[in-house]
Amino acid sequence: MITPSFSIEQSEGFLTFHIRAPYTKVSDAEIFVEDSEFRFYSKPYFLRLSLPGNLSEDGREEASYDADKGEFNVRIPKETEGEHFADLDMLSTLLAPINHQVKKPLIEVLDCQTNSSTPDAEDEWLDFDWQVEQNTVSDDTILPSDSCYGFANKVSSSVRNIHTELSEITDIKDPESISFNERSNARTLQELKDFDEEHYLADLYESEAIGCLLKFQPDWFGMNRVNIPNGEVTEAATSLVSNITFTEEEKVQLVQLPHKEHLLTQTEKVTLVFGLIDIIFGYSYNHRTTEGENTVESAWLIRKLSPTLSWFDTHTSLKDCVTASVRRSLVYPFHRNFALSNQVLQDVIQILCLGKVAILKCLLQIQTLFSRSDPHFILNDLYITDYCIWIQYCDEQMIQSIRNGLEELKIEKCDLDLELDELEEAADLVLQEDQSSDVNGEPDTSNNTISDEQDTVNDKSLVQEMNKMKLSCS
Repeated sequence: MITPSFSIEQSEGFLTFHIRAPYTKVSDAEIFVEDSEFRFYSKPYFLRLSLPGNLSEDGREEASYDADKGEFNVRIPKETEGEHFADLDMLSTLLAPINHQVKKPLIEVLDCQTNSSTPDAEDEWLDFDWQVEQNTVSDDTILPSDSCYGFANKVSSSVRNIHTELSEITDIKDPESISFNERSNARTLQELKDFDEEHYLADLYESEAIGCLLKFQPDWFGMNRVNIPNGEVTEAATSLVSNITFTEEEKVQLVQLPHKEHLLTQTEKVTLVFGLIDIIFGYSYNHRTTEGENTVESAWLIRKLSPTLSWFDTHTSLKDCVTASVRRSLVYPFHRNFALSNQVLQDVIQILCLGKVAILKCLLQIQTLFSRSDPHFILNDLYITDYCIWIQYCDEQMIQSIRNGLEELKIEKCDLDLELDELEEAADLVLQEDQSSDVNGEPDTSNNTISDEQDTVNDKSLVQEMNKMKLSCS
């Protein structure tokens, strides 16, 4: 049977199902409604949905067929008028079987003295401190062959036969022989080694190109997420929420996602959040620097800026996650500017403000980019597809908690360990000397020795910066 493309709209008293089923016999269509279950059948199409609330069959049901669009429009009243059905755009969760949605753990804790201080599930993220550093597993406690990677670090022994392809998309050569701490240390050392001072300074003083990128307004600019109090639905709120919608291609992607259940510990959830942030950072950087028009390098850029995707790395804190992403944005892409990286971080915060619908749209677009870029599709199997599934089940409270943590976090140039302040200070001094020489019409010999402020920069780097500044001023 074929699962048709569909979407759902809601008003105060009704749900309207739009089901695209062309080339079918309308007279043979069957619709079944019982409590929260909705079923549609019209050979060869079959659709079964598990809704977040109950429907009612009271004689007000309506159904029609648009022959031009090949679309059924089914209008069913809600059992409780005014009830808000949450997450109707999370199509994968609606398609999950009922027994999958209500599945409970095999072990139930009936009583525990420490349980009295445990917050409710909906409040567990309210006061979560994202700045606290987590302790990673000690290298002495795991064997190199036991090193894991992938979504929630639950994958192992999956890349042994694809080392050639893996070397084309990751900076880590053999993830199964290097531990978590070793990956992080190796990644940081490689970033410091790859940092190009001349490229950074060129972008620092090339204000015109960077200025255009800073002024660019992404697709999500100006959008606001609407919180619906007490489950009440108003016409204004519904119209604003609908501003963030999925394209037909994205709906097909959602329908095709596998049905999975992720049983995760609190530590694993936090690890996934950090990974999500650096992936969305890479996506946002690509979106801003290409002004919304993806290029053949977009898949590479997103992967390269994400420590999770490029090094299979696991962050220990929110600051560690953001610092790594910002540093990589000053080392690898074409545009390397600290102000630009900070603006991209604000883009990430804006996406989080819009909730999991906006995050899911970003992940679906990444999945599409990777699927069309051989061999980046491997990263879909290891990370992105599972992230697309997991985010649909995430609590909005958790997402807003992450946003609050990012808003409170301030990244300075000194946090990146690239000596940017000293480098810029030395470049400014050289530029001032060149300008002074141009004004006087003769070389300025008043400063024949290197000042104390320049002692932090080695002689070779200083000569390179002087040559660069002279060329730019000539």
